[in-house]
Amino acid sequence: DAFSESAFTVDTTAPTAPVFVSPLSLVNSSSYTLQVQGETGTTLTIKDNATVIQTVTLSSSPQAAVLTLSEGSHSLSAQLKDSAGNLSSATTQAVTVDLTKPTITHFTMGTASPVSGNTYTVAFTFSETVDVTKTPSVVIKTATGQTRPVTLTSYSGPSAQGTVTFQFGDDGQSTIQVSGVTDLAGNSNTPYAATAFVVDTTAPTAPTFVSPASLVN
Repeated sequence: DAFSESAFTVDTTAPTAPVFVSPLSLVNSSSYTLQVQGETGTTLTIKDNATVIQTVTLSSSPQAAVLTLSEGSHSLSAQLKDSAGNLSSATTQAVTVDLTKPTITHFTMGTASPVSGNTYTVAFTFSETVDVTKTPSVVIKTATGQTRPVTLTSYSGPSAQGTVTFQFGDDGQSTIQVSGVTDLAGNSNTPYAATAFVVDTTAPTAPTFVSPASLVN
């Protein structure tokens, strides 16, 4: 009888764990791109909080995996599987998706009745920690249409403080306007405008003496 012999290869070596190239941990978009380095030809499986959200074959390295993530916190993990079924160890990445714009939750003025020529303190609080490397625009619009800039004296994570000087003729209802406030994820605030206070720069009329006597006994 003829005898045939076949050879086969036993592969018990798992692929090296995938590598994430410069992953972002905080983003302001639900579309998240993950650059993955790994052995080409292997199958990449990505999970979000233990739920599989993408499976693809690596045809290049690195390869972009575009994921759709909801707003909030995510725990991503990725594994590679070769043709023999060997699984690599998992690589993980924590990601927070922030789609919410910062807002101003509180505004105060150092006095309720500012007068011309004096400098007053303006303070406001944000709804979240902001990026202090990006300076916002803060101005006060007077009732007559004049713009008085607010000079920031402090700008910390959740709050800011500045000063403004009113000029003669700025009488009437003023409005504070704030724009360019950016949170750590890169979301910018919707331009904020709010009624601030009434400015009174008009001096009262001098008093009048009614029929004063110049000589009395």
